[in-house]
Amino acid sequence: ARERGGALLFAPNFSIGVALLLELAARAGALFAQHPQFGAALVETHHAAKKDAPSGTAIAIHDALVPPLGRGVPMTSVRVGAVPGTHTIVFDGPFEQVTLTHEARDRRVFADGAVRDSDYARDHRQAEFSRSLADARDSEMFDASLGFGWRLPLGGLGSLTPLVGVAHHESTYRSSNGRQVVSDAANAALLGIAWNMPLGPFDGLHSRYRPRWQGVWLGIDGEFKATERLTLRAGIKRHWFDFKADANWNLRGDLAHPLSFRQRDDGRGWEAEAGAAIRLAGSHRLTLETNRRAMKTARGENTTFHYNGARSTIDLGETELASWSARLGYRYDF
Repeated sequence: ARERGGALLFAPNFSIGVALLLELAARAGALFAQHPQFGAALVETHHAAKKDAPSGTAIAIHDALVPPLGRGVPMTSVRVGAVPGTHTIVFDGPFEQVTLTHEARDRRVFADGAVRDSDYARDHRQAEFSRSLADARDSEMFDASLGFGWRLPLGGLGSLTPLVGVAHHESTYRSSNGRQVVSDAANAALLGIAWNMPLGPFDGLHSRYRPRWQGVWLGIDGEFKATERLTLRAGIKRHWFDFKADANWNLRGDLAHPLSFRQRDDGRGWEAEAGAAIRLAGSHRLTLETNRRAMKTARGENTTFHYNGARSTIDLGETELASWSARLGYRYDF
C-alpha cells in the first residue's frame, strides 16, 4: 500500500483499554527481560461461541510483549460461558506473581472505545513511528429493505412466501478528539520522514469513513400459527450487492479533501431472521425478532486522492461484514 500511495488502517481491538495494555505489555517486557527468574505467559478467555483461538487481541499482545522480553511466551485460550473478552499477562517468579489484565465487561467497548491509527517503517508491523487514538462517538447506521412476494397458504397452519427485493445498508464512522500516544522520530527516519509529532491531544480531528452496501436479494419467508394468538416466523435471504465507501482524513496534508479515498467492490451474502408475533386485539400485534447477517466482497479497488490532484489505485482485499440484532416492536396488519 505504501509503495503505491495507498493507506491502511488496522487495529486488532478498538477499545481504549486494550490500546493501553499493548503499550504496557511492551514496557513490562523490557522490564522483566532484566529478571529472568520470572516466567511469562498469556491467558485469554472468551465466550463459548468464539471459534478462533488465540484471539486477534491476544496475538497483538504477544507480538508487543515478546520482542522486548527476548524470549517466547506461551498462550492459553479458554472458551466458556458468555465472557466478552479477558486478556491476562502473567509474570510468575519463585515467590511472587505480577499480572496485567484487561477485562471487557460489555461488548459496546469494542465500538464505543477508540479508533487507532498506526504507521510502521518496516513490514509485519515493526518499527512503529506513529500511533494515535480517537473517539468513535456520533457514528451512525441506516438500513432499508423493500421486498415483494406471493403468499402461499399451507392449509390452516401457516404459509410460505417467496420474495424478491432491494436493500440499502449505510454507516458513517466519525473520528474526533485525537490523542498521539506513540511518536518515534528514529523509526520514521528509516523511511526518510522528518517526524516531530508531539505526544498528547491534537486539535482539529474530524475524519469520516462512510461504507455503503446496496443491491438485490431473493428469499423465502415462512409463518406457522402455533396458537390462536401466537404466530412464529422465519426467513432467509440471499444478497448480491455493490460495495462503495469514501473517506475524508481531514488532518492528512498529503491527501485531498473532502474526498481522500474511495473504495469500490461487489459481493454477496446471506441474512436469516426468526421471530414471533403475539396478537393483542384485532390487527394489533407485539413482535420479537432476531436477525443474523453475513456479507463478503470479492477483490475490488481502493483509489487514493492526493492534495496535488494525483491519484493512485491499489487492489482492495476481501471485506467482511457480520452483524446480529434483536428487535421488539409493534405491528398493525391491514
